[in-house]
Amino acid sequence: MNKKVIVLTLIALIFANFSSTAQILEPAKWKFYIKTKSADEVKLVAQATMNEDWYLYGQYSEPAGGTPLSFEYEASDKYSKIGKVLEWPKPKKEYDDIMMANIQTFKGKAYFTQVIKVKSQDDFTVSGFL
Repeated sequence: MNKKVIVLTLIALIFANFSSTAQILEPAKWKFYIKTKSADEVKLVAQATMNEDWYLYGQYSEPAGGTPLSFEYEASDKYSKIGKVLEWPKPKKEYDDIMMANIQTFKGKAYFTQVIKVKSQDDFTVSGFL
């Protein structure tokens, strides 16, 4: 057998092994759903489930203590937001000596809800990003 073929086969096997054992880093899994409150109000729910030893920063952590979680919804004439995004359960609050800031964190599961007023009779999609 040609030495080049053996070396290329060996390299291909090494890369195949790395790619098959590489981990996809996904510290939190998200689910999104709605709950109807009334004929014209809907609660948008974002559920985060964090992997063990991982956490999310709360929305109201000091920026010096890590990037606070935020929810941005695209503007639409089909709905309007009512109030702010609520968090449940309450995040753990503590002063972090390393970051020298007050931080808020969630471990395990956390729920974030935003109430919207529906202005349209037609079906529509609420889009946004975390």
